[in-house]
Amino acid sequence: MKVLQKLVKRATVALAVVLASAGLIIFFSGTKSISTHEQHLALDASSNRSRVTKLYFVQGTSSSEFLRRRHKVRDACLPGNHLQDLPSDVQHVLTHGDSGVIYCIVPKAGCTFWKRVFSFLNDKNITRPLDTIFSIPRLLVHQQGQGEPFQHYIHNPHKYLTRVMVSRDPLARILSSYLDKFYLPDFWESYGTTFMEQVTGFARMNSMREPVRTGMDFSHAKLSNSCSWIRNKLNSSVSVPNAKQINDNTVTADDFMRKHFDDMANRFWPKHGTGSFQTGSSTYQDTRCGKYLTFSEFVLASMYEEEPHWQPTYQVCNPCQFEPTHVSYMETFNADAKVVLGSMGLKDLVDQLDPVSQVNEEISMLVEYHFNNVFNGPGSHFYSTCLTPQELSYRLWSTFLWQGYIHPLAVYDVPDFHDVSSVKEDLLAQIRQARYLGLKDEHVMEKAKRLFSRKFFTTLTAEALKELFIKFRVDLKLFHRDKDIDGFNCLFSI
Repeated sequence: MKVLQKLVKRATVALAVVLASAGLIIFFSGTKSISTHEQHLALDASSNRSRVTKLYFVQGTSSSEFLRRRHKVRDACLPGNHLQDLPSDVQHVLTHGDSGVIYCIVPKAGCTFWKRVFSFLNDKNITRPLDTIFSIPRLLVHQQGQGEPFQHYIHNPHKYLTRVMVSRDPLARILSSYLDKFYLPDFWESYGTTFMEQVTGFARMNSMREPVRTGMDFSHAKLSNSCSWIRNKLNSSVSVPNAKQINDNTVTADDFMRKHFDDMANRFWPKHGTGSFQTGSSTYQDTRCGKYLTFSEFVLASMYEEEPHWQPTYQVCNPCQFEPTHVSYMETFNADAKVVLGSMGLKDLVDQLDPVSQVNEEISMLVEYHFNNVFNGPGSHFYSTCLTPQELSYRLWSTFLWQGYIHPLAVYDVPDFHDVSSVKEDLLAQIRQARYLGLKDEHVMEKAKRLFSRKFFTTLTAEALKELFIKFRVDLKLFHRDKDIDGFNCLFSI
């Protein structure tokens, strides 16, 4: 009977939304059946990918805008600006010889999309239709899409006339790297355990070696008065959503992610017997799996370890060496991509996925990738001892919540299933419902995303934020206008 009640509960729910002038307040009341058809419009789990139901016309970025961006990079690379002298490189590229297009890989800046495109075009045995580009598994994409080392005499501008690179707001990119690689279990084995040992060692020694710097002196940078929420100690109270009231919870000087991890350990470890965690203990000293690294600890550790996912863009793809003809921004990704895809014979590709379908695709891809990687992939011998299917589902759910993909008040109902496949399918079913509710009022999800992002950054000290600014200062100069920068332009006066 309890199982039946749980299934009925998941299948029948209603939403009433009240937006108060002082903030965002959301209430659930009553019941209303959500049809199977409506749920599958939010996320089609039958094939683990979104279904294209209509074309979404995208206007391509103008040639004058690409010219403006190209001139901005060119001017910054002129002799006397010292950018050529900074420690940087063009690491890996993907090429399509028939169209003369070369793409410089920058992780956490739309690279999965472009890797799929090049994988599709360079497959000489291609017989599948165009829309199957988006069904190429993420694991396969990244295994086959490592690219080739850049060599200027081979990848020169005379051979590849269309030269593409993508830049992303540094704050969004660093948070995305944390959620994708450390909150989710992608980098636990390679970096997670090391990072946790480093940060606990830093705290014990209270002394650290000098962070990796850009090579330029920005010690004169001063805090601006224009961003009071960060200037006023950064760890001050700020409204954030939670499962009971969306603007009646506050972040204090304590790191909310540590409490989140402690609650998670109390919830999953004792119940499933996956470790030696004792109820009431702290996850701070637990470095065995690298699974409890907080965002603030990640930011600290990332200052001392260079890796393309959190290195500045110019260090991964130095535009002074790569000489891009098309600098793309994540904010205008589809419009930028349409122009480049046109020269590759794929100009209608972007029109096939509207923004809603693109998020659906991302959700399905991440669920499939992580369940396969943890329980069936090459690293399963490590990850399967650190995670139960239920905890992995909980982490995926939280990630989608923080990214504004599902309704901010939707709560993951942990199932009692014992097999991995059932837990995964149940997760997708719950996500369909939570996404459907969120799409009823996308403003709710967008506001929650901004509030959650602020919540993460309020766990950083003023010094840590200043180090981030110093680290990404060159990227800001190369790729962004002040009004395009979501966070840094209100942290410091340049």
